[in-house]
Amino acid sequence: MKIINFSSHSATWYFAFAEASILYALKTRGHDVLYISAGKTFGEKSSIMQENIIRNKFGLAGYTLDKLLTKKNKKEISYYLKKITPDNYETLIIEGINIGKIALYEFLLNRKNTDLNFSQSEWSQCKVNFKNTLYSFYACKSMLNKENPDVVLIYNTLYSVNRVWELLCDVNNTKVYFLHAGLNLGNMDYSLMVAKGNPIHYYKHLKNIWHYVKEIPISQKNIINVTTHFMELLKATHYLVYSTPKSKEHLNIRKIFKIKNSQKILTATMSSYDEIFTAQYVGAMKKPTNLIFKNQIEWIKQLTKFVKNRSDLFLIIRIHPREFPNKRENVKSNHISLIKEAFRNLPVNVHINWPTDGISIYDLCQYTDVFLNAWSSVGVGMSLLGIPVVIYTKDLIFYPSELNLLARSKKDYFRLIDQALMEGWSYERSKYAYRWLSLLFTSSTIMFRNPLDKKFESEITKNSKFFCIKDKIYKLLPTMLIQRISPIFAKIPFSGVGKKQTLDCINQSKINIDLTGVENMFRLSSNSILMLNKLSRYKPSCQKEDLQLRIELGKIYRVLFKGKSSKSAIKNNTLEYNLKKVSRI
Repeated sequence: MKIINFSSHSATWYFAFAEASILYALKTRGHDVLYISAGKTFGEKSSIMQENIIRNKFGLAGYTLDKLLTKKNKKEISYYLKKITPDNYETLIIEGINIGKIALYEFLLNRKNTDLNFSQSEWSQCKVNFKNTLYSFYACKSMLNKENPDVVLIYNTLYSVNRVWELLCDVNNTKVYFLHAGLNLGNMDYSLMVAKGNPIHYYKHLKNIWHYVKEIPISQKNIINVTTHFMELLKATHYLVYSTPKSKEHLNIRKIFKIKNSQKILTATMSSYDEIFTAQYVGAMKKPTNLIFKNQIEWIKQLTKFVKNRSDLFLIIRIHPREFPNKRENVKSNHISLIKEAFRNLPVNVHINWPTDGISIYDLCQYTDVFLNAWSSVGVGMSLLGIPVVIYTKDLIFYPSELNLLARSKKDYFRLIDQALMEGWSYERSKYAYRWLSLLFTSSTIMFRNPLDKKFESEITKNSKFFCIKDKIYKLLPTMLIQRISPIFAKIPFSGVGKKQTLDCINQSKINIDLTGVENMFRLSSNSILMLNKLSRYKPSCQKEDLQLRIELGKIYRVLFKGKSSKSAIKNNTLEYNLKKVSRI
């Protein structure tokens, strides 16, 4: 097969290295591969030095994006850029592809604002995105005519300059597959997802096949892998975990929020709008038309009204940490001001839990009877712990709705809250959450590298002083200048520039990646490497699965309740009681 990789974000070493590792492995298996990189076209998104290292060390044929652009292409791009304004950019549609909207994907995601009125400085950023996306669009058209590939591989096809490639390939009936870091936080650095289309399409595919696999027991290895991921969530040290780490000392949530012992606790987990809004705006995700609450503020207002007259209930409203500056972004969303305005005067049995409170979701879960979720991944995490979760839509979540209790109307929603309170904790709920996460983590995931061995680690340590010198110099320089001087530094002996990347490539070239499943997926034009008949054929017994699940829940129990005094009595029907009982500790 002729396989092309478009590497648009080569300045991010993990992206570039992961793409190149798969392309190199495909090359060693006899495929005709081509490495097309951004070169200078996208400015700071790309690194010529890293692209050159990849080409040289992996021996990949290819060229940079600018080689695909003709004078006519550049003239047309210039024409569009001169005509585009804040009032008409949404009409920039070429061959049915809305370049104007797609170009703003990363910008809107990082901006955390659903208001499309842009300041002058923001519009300047938008114009750069329009330019890059137009360059990418025309380059892809030329590539398809020139190369006629069987498969195109791209890291995260939701990024604006990549999305136009995905859509153009679809029109051209060329198979396009995305790469992405594995979703299991325990081995994310060494695993890769390879699946058809884009990540949102992938989630939809998994939700569609869930019906066929949910009753198949999962292996000991997969169960342990799910627990490893969950332990990372508890530690909250990973940059993708937004919650505060579980407290070392036990937090008495009833005492903190002044909740009576007679009151059942509901925790409503709100979500941030940035990812959903952006995906819908660029056309990667459909906007639901049948939501029973028009937005989260209406949802919380209705919940508050429901709880106000129920002295037996206490509602904790948890604001999503992503709404505030966090490990990944230093921006506060505009949704926060709307929340503050809407919930000025709350009943005595309703309290807002802000991220600044320093309370982890895993401190709250120890006391919460029922979670009420918008579309956060909390809906899976709490189900894994066996706690009931009520949701009001299946169209915004990225997991099967049957892991939770799904409401069909407002009346049904509040009925389900009482039903969830009556049903309480469930081992079956935990089992199905484990099975879903096993599917998510393994259905299209391959291990593409090994953890650094001592020899490799020592090579990096040996050259660390050079890295430090280089880093100190780089901090003083603008990004565009760094882009220009890095290839020069890389040629100077003992400079340390490019050393890590070079060692990564040398080390990776010695690894034999099993791509049999990936090759079959390409050949059959499948959505993922998952083979349903294989799952059924090699399934373990229900007894073995049950035994391992209880062992893993025991591990979670020990970590979750580590800070609690052993002298404290364990109350019946609490999470602590149920986890201890089911794990037979």
